[in-house]
Amino acid sequence: MGYEEGLAVIDEGSAFLNPLSRFPRDMSVAILSCFSGKKTLLDSTSATGIRGIRYAKELGIENATFLDINKDASISARKNLSDNGIRAEVLNESIQSFANSSEERFDIIDLDPFGSPVPNLYDLMKIGRDGTIFLVSATDTAVLCGAQPEACMKMYGSVPLHDELCHEAGLRILIGYCARISAQFNYGIDVIFSFSYRHMMRIAFVLRHGAANSSSTVHSLGFAYHCMDCRNIDTKIGFIPKQSVCRACGAGAVSSGIMWLGPLYDEKVRRDACSYFVRSGFPDAKIASMISEETDSLFYYSLPVLTKIARMPSVSPGKVISSLREGGFSASLTHMEKESIRTSCPIGKLMDVIASLA
Repeated sequence: MGYEEGLAVIDEGSAFLNPLSRFPRDMSVAILSCFSGKKTLLDSTSATGIRGIRYAKELGIENATFLDINKDASISARKNLSDNGIRAEVLNESIQSFANSSEERFDIIDLDPFGSPVPNLYDLMKIGRDGTIFLVSATDTAVLCGAQPEACMKMYGSVPLHDELCHEAGLRILIGYCARISAQFNYGIDVIFSFSYRHMMRIAFVLRHGAANSSSTVHSLGFAYHCMDCRNIDTKIGFIPKQSVCRACGAGAVSSGIMWLGPLYDEKVRRDACSYFVRSGFPDAKIASMISEETDSLFYYSLPVLTKIARMPSVSPGKVISSLREGGFSASLTHMEKESIRTSCPIGKLMDVIASLA
């Protein structure tokens, strides 16, 4: 009896397959459902082939290449492709070797490695083109979330945050790295979707060729500044840290970056992908719905942290959100951290709202 997911039936064989990573695969199918006319796919870390098989069967992508450096994984992928009635090329080859010899440029490139995408992203850029959709995962979340700051500086060229904002900071560091590599190939990026889930961060972006696009992308990079006293968060575009104190209370602020300070979603793709996700009856529809409703603001606030530093009793996130909306501010939950909210409300006014409810 094989493992069933979407329209795919998989025999794991000796390749790695994590059933707990179904949500990222479901969401990737939903993201790609928003685009038509994409004909060529590279599943660059195919393992069992489950992602590429689902793209082929559920989205109708007919021209796919499956790549894996592990010989046993390639054997497993070939069997699974055959069992699912899919004809495609399966190569037992490294990403570096393939990218440096391939003459093909792909419409969709999926990179879902064990650990960091950093060692492979540069080479994959060689086989992208204007309009290529990249889907990139990182499972080295201890690095991106600041538990291993030196590793983050080494791998991503960024200083992480190791506090309640670490998930979004890590996601923005990952996007920022992808933006810098893309710019080296004279591409800008349009970020169309991103999320943090369990041990994984996953982003999707479209390459846009040209000097103006790459320059515009670079000008979306900068630093975040998190106050350890009042928990205010500020951001500044640029490649040099420019702030050391909190503008809200005057205390010292911890800087993090370089990171992406642009939007985490394309609004139409987010709406349509989450709608597709729910209509398809995929598990974890609650997370998809939460993502679809998140306010478009830089960073979120952890209510448990705010009430703790103010020595106040806990408050209901729903009541805080309602009160903020009544006051004319945008506000929503976030999928990245429990009991945390996104809002356009400044920290001082937010603390007043929390105090009135507490």
